[in-house]
Amino acid sequence: MEVGFSELEIADFLSKDPTFLCRSLERKIKPSYEYLKSLLGTNDKVAAAIKSSRSSWILNFDLQRIIGRKVEILQEYGVPEEHIVKLVMARTRSLGNNNDRFEELVRNVSKMGIDPSSTQFVKAIYILSGMNKNTLESKFRLFRSYGWTEDEIVSAIRNQPLCIDVSEEKLEKGLDFFMNKLKWEPSELAKYSNLLGLSLQKRVIPRWMVIQCLLSKCLIKDPMNITRVLKLTEAMFLQKFLVKYKSKAPEILKLYQGKL
Repeated sequence: MEVGFSELEIADFLSKDPTFLCRSLERKIKPSYEYLKSLLGTNDKVAAAIKSSRSSWILNFDLQRIIGRKVEILQEYGVPEEHIVKLVMARTRSLGNNNDRFEELVRNVSKMGIDPSSTQFVKAIYILSGMNKNTLESKFRLFRSYGWTEDEIVSAIRNQPLCIDVSEEKLEKGLDFFMNKLKWEPSELAKYSNLLGLSLQKRVIPRWMVIQCLLSKCLIKDPMNITRVLKLTEAMFLQKFLVKYKSKAPEILKLYQGKL
């Protein structure tokens, strides 16, 4: 379709919001669509932004009035155009917030020391815009309960904003494993806060157990850098450890699969 939607997507779109057909094409839908296209550049990107909003609200308002000032705020902070486009496409609904509230959010992200020209800046805005203050504070309290300072929490978010986007249950399990089991200090985990987003049961613990087994058998002499081990692709990890050592330590496959 010319505007970036398939016939099936249009049918699904209208089934979710039949009142869309009652809106003025010339006064509401078309101006909003044209503004988005002037900002994003292509019909496909406009379609992606509309889909990310999960409803037709985006075409029911004066978008230039609602989004325009927020785009200006991002530009004033030095956020590159391509990153602004990605934010609009991924989290259009967050840009519907009050301008003052949005500016406060951007200011707070800037105070964290995140470079506005980096993708981490808009990633942090993307995440924090979808999180209420109570949820954010609850996660901060969880970090503090493990001895983290405010600066260390901010450092973790600065290094990987996604670390604050995981559920509290997952966050607590991650903090418990790395800090109580592996005896990491907050400052160390803050540097590698992306690890808090990994699955403990499917990735972190199985790989750690394989390494511990190989160390106990003296098949590897020095403690491995666990951060490097966890960053390996599945294929690379299997080849480097399981395939290489399976004849000398046949139990590592079952260990890796969680059967021991």
